[in-house]
Amino acid sequence: MKIRRAYLLPVVLLLTVSGILPPTANARPSWPSQLICSKTIWPEVLGMKGVSARNYILASGPQCDWDVRILLAGAVTTLECRPNRICLFLNKNGFVRMVPVLCVP
Repeated sequence: MKIRRAYLLPVVLLLTVSGILPPTANARPSWPSQLICSKTIWPEVLGMKGVSARNYILASGPQCDWDVRILLAGAVTTLECRPNRICLFLNKNGFVRMVPVLCVP
């Protein structure tokens, strides 16, 4: 069975944030916002309306330069890791379907 990288990254991030996987020894912030923005996952917005979830994420780090994008679930996206991009995937009713995760290189 072939596992897509797009599915593997959120799982690895979740395991690292929860303390199951240790972070790499030489991991350094490669994006200036990561020096002051420590939050990388927002499970509390699961089930919220898209615009409300976007506003919640932006309010949780007003000093951070986050690019929050609202997309329909299954939308075509690029696979590059942008350390300031957060994608909100919504179902057909406009509610957040997946836990948003910040890409940390």
